Amino acid sequence: MDEVFIQYKKAKIELIFRKIYNFISERIKGGSLFEQIKFHAYECYQNKELCSLKKLFRSMFVYCFSGAVARKLFGKSITDDILKLSEITLTETNKILFHWAPKEKLNNILKEGLLPGKSHDYVYITDDSEFIKNHGYLYYKTLNYNKKEMTFVKIAINTSKLAEKHMIFKTIRSHEYIVEKVPPDCFINY
Repeated sequence: MDEVFIQYKKAKIELIFRKIYNFISERIKGGSLFEQIKFHAYECYQNKELCSLKKLFRSMFVYCFSGAVARKLFGKSITDDILKLSEITLTETNKILFHWAPKEKLNNILKEGLLPGKSHDYVYITDDSEFIKNHGYLYYKTLNYNKKEMTFVKIAINTSKLAEKHMIFKTIRSHEYIVEKVPPDCFINY
């Protein structure tokens, strides 16, 4: 069983540097926010609808300021993370997907499966087991739970079994997918 141990103090420092890095990398050419603005501008040009224009303005506010400012002005939207929801193809269902979860919640997860958090409508999973560990998510979770230290465990998910029960979508970020929930019988390593 893969585990990652994170201390609160280290998480605080690491997250500051990651926020700066992410702020810059998402805004340069080829970054996720840059791509999102291009996508919504094209969508607005094609559809010429008020809904498309609102998405474009929202993306521009996220790009210029932050997601917090955009949420206050335009409300919560899944388009913060997702450019275009595209269901994964059958050739992708042979992949193994992963999720890192707090070890203390493992027994509950094994009974109920992975369910969306309070602030999200979906469960975020990845096809690269190191992606979430290296992306800063675990540091954010350690700060969010306000614990001195946390241990996270990697949960492997059978993609083809999950695709039979729920639609799996690809997000704008590389290696990131979303699903409504992950039932416990889709776990591989437990």
